[in-house]
Amino acid sequence: MTVEQGTDKKERRMVDSLLYQLTCMDRRIWQNLRRVRKDGRYTVGQRLVLLYLLEEGSTSQCELASAFQLSGSSITENLKKLERDGCIQRSIDPHDNRVKKLTLTPAGRTAALESREEMNRLEESMMEDFSPEEQSHLLDLLIRMDRALQQANSEE
Repeated sequence: MTVEQGTDKKERRMVDSLLYQLTCMDRRIWQNLRRVRKDGRYTVGQRLVLLYLLEEGSTSQCELASAFQLSGSSITENLKKLERDGCIQRSIDPHDNRVKKLTLTPAGRTAALESREEMNRLEESMMEDFSPEEQSHLLDLLIRMDRALQQANSEE
């Protein structure tokens, strides 16, 4: 085996390990988010929709599907429950009558704020052993990884 082949093998193990760790962390994060739901009424996906609307103010269903990289039918399922519970409302976009905008109701705002608190608590517990500098560096690295994945996906 050449030095170059040995390096490739070592790098491959690192990539396998990194992907394994990221996959495991993703699963644990979702498990924790499911566990911390106070009322158990909303799925993690529905809570993410609430948080997105809290940050954006209003958006179309198409924009929401694009932001979460989900199909229209997946977003529709999340929205049905939120609309039934009075957390979101749909209104016609004044700039384009063909588009319906989604916005939070007061009840939806309350649910979104509760979700943000829960997610902040989870993030704090995940990061408690990291210095502020380490947290910032980790975030920078994850953003770079995400951009690389987006670029690779767009090249296909």
